[in-house]
Amino acid sequence: MIGGVANVVCNEDEYIKVNQAVAGDKIVLTKPIGTQVAVNLNEWFIEKNAKYLDKALEFTNADAARDAYYLATESMGTLNMNASGLMNKHKCHGATDITGFGIKGHADNLVQV
Repeated sequence: MIGGVANVVCNEDEYIKVNQAVAGDKIVLTKPIGTQVAVNLNEWFIEKNAKYLDKALEFTNADAARDAYYLATESMGTLNMNASGLMNKHKCHGATDITGFGIKGHADNLVQV
């Protein structure tokens, strides 16, 4: 489960663009930070990936990894519905996901005009 694509037809005023943030905008997190870590960790346990598991076992176990994975996937199933309502309520101007670029990288993307 890496990446994804969604398509929709709508008017330009019905969505929030990536790099349109303005000073004073609220930040709405659509999912808990660490969701991708939970997905990866679960995969490492399933695949018995020794390269990563040795270190991970210092902090967690297979049951905890599976529980985190289920919570992560549950939150991803409704994240846009909740976030879009909050973003409209608080009149946000920019949107991004916190994935490969991390928080700082995506914050930089939000303010690039």
